[in-house]
Amino acid sequence: ATDIRSAEPVDTSRAIDQIVAMVFPMGPMLAQQDVPVPELVTDKYAKYWWGLGVMCLVIAALQVVAIDIIATFFYAMIGGIIIYMVKDNCKNMSMYCLMVNGLVCSVQAIFDTLHVLTCISGRRTTSTIVQPGASSDVTTYTTKVTMHPFFDSELGLAYNVQSGLLILTPLVMICIAVLSYYSYHSYTSSLFPDEEGGLADNGFGNNFGTYGAPSYGGMRPAEQRPSSSLGAWHQPIFSGTGQRLGG
Repeated sequence: ATDIRSAEPVDTSRAIDQIVAMVFPMGPMLAQQDVPVPELVTDKYAKYWWGLGVMCLVIAALQVVAIDIIATFFYAMIGGIIIYMVKDNCKNMSMYCLMVNGLVCSVQAIFDTLHVLTCISGRRTTSTIVQPGASSDVTTYTTKVTMHPFFDSELGLAYNVQSGLLILTPLVMICIAVLSYYSYHSYTSSLFPDEEGGLADNGFGNNFGTYGAPSYGGMRPAEQRPSSSLGAWHQPIFSGTGQRLGG
């Protein structure tokens, strides 16, 4: 006789959540996604977020004119993330998004500021001319470095748009970083729940064993560990009396 049993349905959404939790063990950070957005953000800061989001999209469009494709994608991405966070009365805004967005824009603001400081006295353009040498196996390269004013009408639209963006982009990045800071600190809860009471030791140095999936990395919280008759958790090493081998 053949034993035919019906297979139980698999909860794919739960399985996917467990896989994501194991690959990205952020635990308490993801738990903060359900924290309601403070009224200070929705009533006061939201309009500034909208303005900065639109400004990033404008910068992305100007980067096309300046012929900088990488910067176009970057500022379009930042603008899209901001608009995604603040739409529907800041429904998608979270402390984790604010922290990451603030860090990214802070780093970008530092690099943009350093760049504009090196170019404020004038921008250099280089051109290289390749010429054959006296013999067939000799080639001469001549590189010409020319210093131009920061804004120069003779160099066309793209050059002057680039100069304007050099000033505009660090200002916008600084504003986003500052607004992320104030929006983050308007929450009454903490992104890291253990930072007030300290991290509980679970035998792995800190509480990293409980992040993500339960028992991540094979470790379990202290309250879930079985008691050991050997007392190995806090047993001092190299302790006890000496023993003589061979009688």
